Amino acid sequence: MILQELMSGFETYMATSTRLSARTRESYRRELLGFMTYVGEITLADLSPQVILDWHQSVSGLAFATVNLKRAALNCFLNYAGDFLEDPNVERIARALRKTAVAGSRDPKRPGYVLRERDVMLMLARARIRPLTGARDAAIISLLQDTAMRRAEVANLQLDRVDLEDRTAMVRGKGDKERMV
Repeated sequence: MILQELMSGFETYMATSTRLSARTRESYRRELLGFMTYVGEITLADLSPQVILDWHQSVSGLAFATVNLKRAALNCFLNYAGDFLEDPNVERIARALRKTAVAGSRDPKRPGYVLRERDVMLMLARARIRPLTGARDAAIISLLQDTAMRRAEVANLQLDRVDLEDRTAMVRGKGDKERMV
């Protein structure tokens, strides 16, 4: 069976057996189709570690995040193939994919930026100057600083998910995953 014939089963797998968002599933589908275009009409049995290494070399000049997305899509496909197709070739291919891993998951050219305490205090002071929106803005700044919530998590926070007595909240984050902060 050629790889292209496995796509509908893979899409069902992503929708039912993973916690991937619809946008991530669509990205993975698109990236996997790109991989299949690169390798041509090849069967899973003929997919070799060398093919994986050659493919990785062909995409290695792209942006760091783009390469990571392509690798993640292929890794998800290999998980599907290993779990549901029970193909003995899959583990060998997965090892080859792991060899292409880049240390760390962030782009070394774009290190994360951490606000200094002084910057946070200035933001809070400026927020409190505004009579109508200051308290809200200060609460948002404090939430972001104290809990490491993402912007989207704060924007989508529901009042019934906040426990003021325990000072906790259940937030829904990336991949529709819930966590307590």
